[in-house]
Amino acid sequence: YNRGLALAMQTSLQSVLPVFVIGRSTLEVVSAVEGRYLRDALQAYDRDLQQVGSALTVVIDEDSDDETATIARTALAIGADRVVVENDHTSELLDAVGRLRESTSVDVATWESALYHPSDGPENLPQTYAEWKRGNWTRFSTALTDETVSDAISRPPPLKAPKSTPDWSERITQWAGRREDTTLETRVEEDLRSCFTVPLRFPISEENAELVLQDALAAAEGYEKVDIGRSLAPYTHLGCLSPRRACEIIETHEKQHGRYFPLVYRDGAKRALQVLHAHEWHGLLAEHDRAVGKSWRYWEWNGTLCRYQSAGDPKNPTLLCIHGFGASSTHWDKNIEGLRERFNVWSLDLSGFGRSEKPTLQYTQAYWEKHVRDFVMQVIKKPVFVAGNSIGGYVSAAFAADGGSDLCQGLMLLNTAGPLYEPGEPRPVPGAKPGRFRFMMQEYRFLRMGVSSGLFTYLQRNIRKTLGRVYTDNPDGASEELAYNIFRDSTDPGAKEVLASGFILPPPRALNDLLDAYDGPVLILQGKNDPLNNAVARAEKLKRVCPRARLEVIAAGHCPHDELPSVANEIISSFMAESLEASQVAEERHLASSL
Repeated sequence: YNRGLALAMQTSLQSVLPVFVIGRSTLEVVSAVEGRYLRDALQAYDRDLQQVGSALTVVIDEDSDDETATIARTALAIGADRVVVENDHTSELLDAVGRLRESTSVDVATWESALYHPSDGPENLPQTYAEWKRGNWTRFSTALTDETVSDAISRPPPLKAPKSTPDWSERITQWAGRREDTTLETRVEEDLRSCFTVPLRFPISEENAELVLQDALAAAEGYEKVDIGRSLAPYTHLGCLSPRRACEIIETHEKQHGRYFPLVYRDGAKRALQVLHAHEWHGLLAEHDRAVGKSWRYWEWNGTLCRYQSAGDPKNPTLLCIHGFGASSTHWDKNIEGLRERFNVWSLDLSGFGRSEKPTLQYTQAYWEKHVRDFVMQVIKKPVFVAGNSIGGYVSAAFAADGGSDLCQGLMLLNTAGPLYEPGEPRPVPGAKPGRFRFMMQEYRFLRMGVSSGLFTYLQRNIRKTLGRVYTDNPDGASEELAYNIFRDSTDPGAKEVLASGFILPPPRALNDLLDAYDGPVLILQGKNDPLNNAVARAEKLKRVCPRARLEVIAAGHCPHDELPSVANEIISSFMAESLEASQVAEERHLASSL
């Protein structure tokens, strides 16, 4: 039972009515797998409530995109005195609470299942995880028990209480997967199998979430290379695992094995606790950013918080910017400022970077691609031009290849990463035996993390020097703020896991194949003095691979968009304008030929 029930019962209410509302905009983007998990979790919660004399009311509004309006109508219909909703720290939730308060006279309260009492207001939150942990914070007590809630929750429901949508379970199943990208979903499933997760237990429920956590701890006890983050993700995403209850399970497991202090916990237990603490920390960061007036917004993806920002008129053509390794959405601030008058510009912190959460799991190319795809479908909700720098370019190309013109109106590669082959040039053999170094990294986590920690410390201490090296023609473009942001982001829990993942990434698809699969307009914007490779030769090779692409080579290093923003903005703007004009001409010709 969650803290929402406790908060709901703090008034002299006649009864408490648990309600779950889902609208068309959510149904349209739920995949087949996600739909199954959602259905299971709701059915399990309904069974739990029925055991204490209550039931879950599931309202599906297939005619409306505004779930907030559905909640307001439901509250007014039954004459509710209070609406209690979970604070998941997302901007969408806060927007919804604001609209609820404006549209009804009902008291609206929020709850969250936090692990610790905050020691100060959110505006005074330290900016690094280590500083916060050194502060004065107190652990909350355990989760609610059956006895705590059974009396209030079992009171008779309101006379006007709405009925659940008939056949709601079947309706979720029918909607789920209508916009499924089977190619991407297949790769995501292959990723999951390669990441050594413990088997899921079905149905997705609180009871099975606790069992999977115990399974993961037991596997880690035997030094098995289990991916804690991915194993728990289906359950944490749907709120089936209370953070406080999870902490109890972990601590009990360690004490049963004679380890009474966190310092001597087994690695699996430490990683599981880090997943919980990281989520808590990033929720606090989100609250801090709002308290000090930042315009950044937060979205929940796969159970984790992710930061993004947007600017410009939503009616204008849309541009999504994807950063490179170690950077964040703010790396595009100069471009957002320069392009916002003409375009609706968005930038996203990929999972594991920036102020987005950094879950303890194995990161892969397909994982980041799905992050971008889901962001476009769930948040932007319309086709976009996508621009990516470095590894962000590779992720953008993969997104364009799999999304096609339905999601991607144009692709811009700025000193992109990714393998590139000439015709006839030998490629890695799929499924080939890994080399000795890669094999050692895959098999021995302690070795992978040890190498990662050493490299991580070196990079942290040399951020300013590294920026000066890759900003070749305008070193002043690498600001002190950029250096600080990279350092701060690297102090978050889980940051080392991202770097360690780089040692064992699955073999990537070739850029050749991605560009062949995408038939839309392509821009290659290359800083010719990039010290990380022979940038001019690579740009020419990209042009040979994709002859239809527009090639622009400028006097800059690895991050041309930030080093020479005015030049990059003009090129991006003209490319988008040309692409939109060409698309309009093609559409007019198609209409004329069909008459």
